[in-house]
Amino acid sequence: MEEKDLFDLFREESKNLVEHPQAETWHRLEKRLVSSRKKRQQRKPVSTHWLVVAATILLIIIVGVVSWVVTREHEAILRGQKQFAELQFLQGKWSASEGKMSDELIFDAKDSTLLRGIKTLTFKEILVKKDTLWIQNKGKQSVFIYKNQHFTLKKVDNQTFVFLASEGSTIRLRKSMEGRFTLSFDEGVIFVYKKM
Repeated sequence: MEEKDLFDLFREESKNLVEHPQAETWHRLEKRLVSSRKKRQQRKPVSTHWLVVAATILLIIIVGVVSWVVTREHEAILRGQKQFAELQFLQGKWSASEGKMSDELIFDAKDSTLLRGIKTLTFKEILVKKDTLWIQNKGKQSVFIYKNQHFTLKKVDNQTFVFLASEGSTIRLRKSMEGRFTLSFDEGVIFVYKKM
């Protein structure tokens, strides 16, 4: 019973617990809410606007840098392919005969990136020496492989191809007139080959 009376007491007295603020208090509270809402609405578009602008600029910079790097890589590969294509004139049989000495060089394409040369030196029809040369396109540059030494193509000008080894020795290929080319080593050995 007492519990019921207690609940009834709370129910009856709850009407007295509700407070009604004055009209002026409500007015001040609404004014504060309206001003804070306006401030939030003004700030939001500005911060979002700057965020969009910053993200766009960053995206443009990233795309620019990536395209520049890709373009440079692509240009280097195309330059290497062009230089290797210019070396295709070597395909065929060449001779640098002088007296009883005969130096013959045969270049053939093994695939689209590799030229193989076989150099034979004979004296009075007797084989003195036989060497294998390789010219390989490795993407950005071509490599001349002779006696297990790698010479990297460093310069091409006026039909002269300069291959440089890591320790500084050089091999030069110079395309002369039609049907001739010169092969020279830094030791001063020069071979003038004619098309056979």
